Formats: sequence, C-alpha cells, structure tokens
Amino acid sequence: PTIASETSTLVQLEDLNVPAPRLLGSDPSGDVAGRPALVMTRLPGRLALRPDDPLAWTRALAEMLVAVHSLPVTAPPYEPWLDLATLEVPAWTDRPDVWGAALELLASLPSSEPEGFVHADYQQFNMLWHRDRISGVLDWTGSWVGPPDVDVAHARLNLVCLYSVECAESFRREYEARAGRATSPWRDVAEFVGYVPRFAQTLRHQIAGRMSLDIRGMTARVEDLLRLALDRL
Repeated sequence: PTIASETSTLVQLEDLNVPAPRLLGSDPSGDVAGRPALVMTRLPGRLALRPDDPLAWTRALAEMLVAVHSLPVTAPPYEPWLDLATLEVPAWTDRPDVWGAALELLASLPSSEPEGFVHADYQQFNMLWHRDRISGVLDWTGSWVGPPDVDVAHARLNLVCLYSVECAESFRREYEARAGRATSPWRDVAEFVGYVPRFAQTLRHQIAGRMSLDIRGMTARVEDLLRLALDRL
C-alpha cells in the first residue's frame, strides 16, 4: 500500500455514500512533509467493542460491508498477503486433522468468484460508532479490486478471535442475506489458516482495556470456525 493509492481511493470516495474521511492533503513523495504523508478529516464517533445489542451491531457491520463492496472505485488488483504454498500443519494445534483438511483444500484454486472493490482491512477496530450507528469507516490504505469475500473472511476471523463462533457466523449470515449470495468457504479457510496464537498480543494492544479478551479459548474458537467453513463445502 502507498500514500498515492490511498489518496486515489479517498478522492473517489468523496461523492459516494460511505462515511469515510475526506482528503485534506497528500504528499506521496514526501517533498513537503519530509516523508510520504496524508492528511484527512477527523470523523465523529468511537470504537464500540462492547455493543448493547450484539445482533444489531453485527447486522450493521454486514450492511456497511455490502455497501462498501458496491462502490464504483478503481483500485490496484488484489494481491494475497499469505503464501499458501508455504503453510504446514502448525505444531501447536491439537486438531491436526482440521488443519490438514484445510491445507488440502487450499492446494487447489477456488471456483469462479465475484469481483469488486474491497476495503482490505474490514474489522471492528476500523469502525467508528455514534448513537448506535456506524459513523466512520477508516483505514483505506490497502484497498484493492478483487474477491469481496476476502473482506468477509477477514472480518469473521477478527470476530471469532474477540467474541465467539456464533458472532462470526451471524456476520456471515447477515452479509449473505443482504448481498443476495452465499460467500466462499474457500476464502474463509484461506484467511483462517493465517491465524497464529500470538494474534492475542496484537489484539490486547488494539483493545487497550476497552473489553476483556478470552485468550485461553481463542485458538479453539478459530479452529471451530475453520471446521464449520470446511463443512460448508
């Protein structure tokens, strides 16, 4: 991701129906700021990591993602962040059968998929809320055009790490109902196998005391969701 690509995305978002920051200035070369820099507006709202109504919260996340995927934005093509060919069944797992099935699936490419604009880091830490509504979608740094279900899978991995399998499954069902199509279990699996237990340390830093985090059960939740994704094939 570059300042230039994020600048291009923010410019295109200005007249579209999504609560994104507005671009105030951009210096991709760093000639003015001393290093590549971008200035944008501050949006109202706060993180909402302990929603009063979890179902409504999850539904709103899904509705916004469907809206994001419908945006007519031009962006760089999708580039996977994980080299699936290098993956092995992790030594720390107690469920090597699940991981083995996942890696066997990923040895072949997915079937034909829809393509469109993708946020590329759609998750609860990039959402601002005001009066129980989403007031801001942040971090358009790495947005690209490609399979939208990468966003769905990424959000689901975050939700299962922080909350529960049911929360991640509820998000999928809400997204599918609004998108009018089933999502790709292959994309789920390709995202979930990137999980490692040390994710917990990053999440604790991002949470910054705003909620409690069940670290002990995190790996089991991810593996349960991975199994459910495989069962959808």
